[in-house]
Formats: sequence, C-alpha cells, structure tokens
Amino acid sequence: VRIGTFQSCFPTAFGCPRQGLAAPSVRGRIQLAPWMQTGGSHFLAGLEAFSHVWVVFLFDKNKHSSTSFSSSSFLKPTVRPPWLAGDDGRRGTRGVFATRSPHRPNPLGLTLCRLDYVDQAGATLYVSGVDVVNGSAVLDIKPYHPVDSLGGKLLDEDLRFA
Repeated sequence: VRIGTFQSCFPTAFGCPRQGLAAPSVRGRIQLAPWMQTGGSHFLAGLEAFSHVWVVFLFDKNKHSSTSFSSSSFLKPTVRPPWLAGDDGRRGTRGVFATRSPHRPNPLGLTLCRLDYVDQAGATLYVSGVDVVNGSAVLDIKPYHPVDSLGGKLLDEDLRFA
C-alpha cells in the first residue's frame, strides 16, 4: 500500500545517484498520502528523534516497472551492472539478486536518508542523501538505529561484497 510519494530533483533514473550516500547534499521530501493525514500526522510522532530513516519504495518510475509484476515480463535472471567491468572494458554479468538493479521480480527499493526535518502539520519528511526518482511510491518508513549497522561486529575478513 502506498503510504506516500517521494519528491526529488530527479525526473528520471538518468542522473540519479546509485547510492544516496554518494550524494549527501541532494535533498528531497516524502509527502504522506492523504489517507494518512486524517486526524493529524500521528504516524510521524517521535520520528524527529532519529537522524536517519530507511525508506522502502517502489521502482514504479522505472521504464520497465509496469511489466515487473507480470510472470511474462522482460525480466532476465542476470543483469550487467555498470560497476562490473573486466580488464577488457566489457561489463560482466551477475544474478539479479547479487546486484542492486531496479530490474527485479518485485521492484522494491531500499534507501537510507538523513532525516533533516519532520513537518507533522504538513505530514512531510524532509530528507537528504536522496537517490530516488521524483514521484516514486513510498511503501514504508523506518527509523535507522545503530543496531542496523554491522560496524565492529564482524572482522574485516568476514565481510564480503563485490
């Protein structure tokens, strides 16, 4: 269920950062849906105590997203991430679940944003570190907590990423 809409300066995916942390000064806002504003914006009560929020959103502005929900869609089991290039300059492939590609069976996105301001009266969150296309559907908002971090819990040799 759509709980709000992400408003950003990115009209399309072209030019949108791949990770919000790579663009910490990019600002945006999340406007809660009208049905969530009835009787005040109590859904946001207490959120101002947190510095960051996780935002679960839909890649519904992706040019292929409308077909992502169909079993006969364009989806392929592998994708060519732009960061995965060999010595010859050709991009390699990875299984879609080993990437952060928006082209997924369920086109859900997850981003971590700095929470700059909570406007309870306007039912709006002002955030920075934005990497979401303008108009994207917001499905959930969760406060970031240090327990979400792996920092210090794993040895460097235990942590793997590609």
